[in-house]
Amino acid sequence: EIMFRQRTTRDTLLDQHRAINAALQSRDPAGARAAIEAHLGFVETAMHSHRRAEQNEALARLRYDQEQERE
Repeated sequence: EIMFRQRTTRDTLLDQHRAINAALQSRDPAGARAAIEAHLGFVETAMHSHRRAEQNEALARLRYDQEQERE
């Protein structure tokens, strides 16, 4: 759900799913494995980046709140 909100990420995911399906339909196990591994790597990286962005946002909010309390 997180990844499908962004158009560029969504398009990449759909292209990856199509590549996996094409390899499966053509009974190409090596191609399917490569497509799946590429897809999982992309998802892992994207989710890591999302988590890091959420942590940065939470930290920024905390700092902002602390500054507001000092005023």
